[in-house]
This record gives sequence, structure tokens and C-alpha cells, in this order.
Amino acid sequence: MLIAATFAGLYVCRKVTALTVAGQVSPSCSPTSRTSEPRSFARTDDPSYNTLYIGLLGLLGLVGALLAPQWGQLIDRIVPWYGQLLAISINLVSMSIALAAAQLNIGAVCVTILLYDCGQTVMQVSSGYRIAGLLPGARSRLNAVFLLFLFAGQTSGTAIMTKIYNSHGWRPTGGCAVAFVGAALCILFVRGPHETGWFGWRGGFRWRKEKLVDLSPNAVTEKTRHQRA
Repeated sequence: MLIAATFAGLYVCRKVTALTVAGQVSPSCSPTSRTSEPRSFARTDDPSYNTLYIGLLGLLGLVGALLAPQWGQLIDRIVPWYGQLLAISINLVSMSIALAAAQLNIGAVCVTILLYDCGQTVMQVSSGYRIAGLLPGARSRLNAVFLLFLFAGQTSGTAIMTKIYNSHGWRPTGGCAVAFVGAALCILFVRGPHETGWFGWRGGFRWRKEKLVDLSPNAVTEKTRHQRA
């Protein structure tokens, strides 16, 4: 989750930067000066997107937020580990599309934004569920730590990926994004959906939630080794 979250803060900058590199956005509204580099991204006879079009592109991010209730219903039915697996997989697909086709057509950028925002929403919902059910007496503290690392991932991701883009261009940036999300997937597989320790796959692969017996606000839904003992 923390690795995948590094790309959330980069997207606004990268969307405008990608258009700028293609010569699609005027330098006055550009966050970068790399307009001289040749690109084939969404070339048209009139290579200009005004600020209205750029703003409308940003509205694509609303889709992920609007679908949050539906994702919440899904996470209520499955083990949240599988929700995290789904989220990272969606992010991996979105980054792969960006790497392969973001320079070719604006449609690829739109698809990437939609998928990435949906993946991040699923990840937030799944992670929030696991945190809430871990230690009821420490929910605020755990959530604060989670948000701290999420913010650190977003800000460091923005700095790292922008540095790579300014130095090496789009392809290495997209490749790095795919590598980071792939690393997040590998880290998730270190600990299985029902493992109570730090590592391993004890407890099986069951993907549907068991019926909750304790419906109180202090119910524990995320078992740990100490609780199991």
C-alpha cells in the first residue's frame, strides 16, 4: 500500500507534464520546460489544450471517489487482503497502459487515470477496514500512522518520479512506476490473507469473509499472533 501510494501525488503534475511535452499545453500553464523534446502524444493540427480542457481531464478523478460505496460493498463481502490484491493489480494494469500508450493518445491517459483512481480507492477502503479491525483501542493511533506513511509516500513519489522524468523522459518514468507497483504486489504476497504473523501463508486461501459473530464497535476482525495465542 505504502509503495503504491507514492504515485498518487504525482498524477496531477504528470498529466499536465505529459501534455506539455507533447506540445499540447502552452508554456504559461506548464510545470516544466521540456516542450522542445519531440513527442508523438496526441498530435493534432491544432496542438493546444486550454486550461478548461486540462481541468476537465482532472475531473476523471471523481469516478474513483463516486464508486467508493460500491467498492465498500465489495470489501464487506471478501477478505480485505484480496481487496488490496485487486487494488494493486488495477494499479499495475493502469501503470502498464501508461507506459505503453500514454505518449500515443490522450485516451490512454484517460483510461490510466480512471483505473488508477479506482485502484487507489479500493486500496484505501481495504486498508481502512484492516486497520479498524486490528486493535479497536488504538484505531486513531494506527490510522494516524497509516496517513503519515501515505503522505510520505505521496510526497516522496512526486519528488522521485518528477526527477526521473526531468532527467530521462517518460519511458523510464513509466517503467519505474510499473516496477514500484510490482514491488508492492510482491510485498503483499509475503503475508497471506489469513496469516497472523509477519510472514507466511498459514490459514488457507479463503476469500469470502466468515459471518461476524461480534457486531460491537470493539469487534476485532484482523487477527494477530498475540490474539490467536
